[in-house]
Amino acid sequence: MCRWGQAAANPIIGTAKVVTVDVKLAPAKVVLVEVDDAEGLLGRHEDKSPGGFLSIGAFTPQREVVDAQVSQDNKLKRVYRLLVPANTKFQIRTNSPLFDVVSTNEMLQPLRVTQDQDQILTESDGPKTIQVRIQGLKKLELAK
Repeated sequence: MCRWGQAAANPIIGTAKVVTVDVKLAPAKVVLVEVDDAEGLLGRHEDKSPGGFLSIGAFTPQREVVDAQVSQDNKLKRVYRLLVPANTKFQIRTNSPLFDVVSTNEMLQPLRVTQDQDQILTESDGPKTIQVRIQGLKKLELAK
């Protein structure tokens, strides 16, 4: 994603013409979401069990969605990386029909509260890290 909500350039190019278009991109900031999976549930169930996926991303007030990409993965911890526009509100989202994802500080700051908070990273901010954990598996009701 490179528009961050700005209008896209739409040059019209005639036959045998040269057009120069200046493209100005807003700076992006890195957000890391560390997923603690002490029981190794992701490795055992992801893509193997019904609903066995975990998606993490962010969205902006302009309804732009930024999907996180896995940047580090081992049996007990996975790190997702996403880029969000600097100086723009965004909210983090986690989604899984199977995995019960909670904040590592669930008693102090539940994940649902973290997800409802608008967050902003300025151009001078360093990367932001959000820590979550897989608490267990949700009970799925499958159609009979």
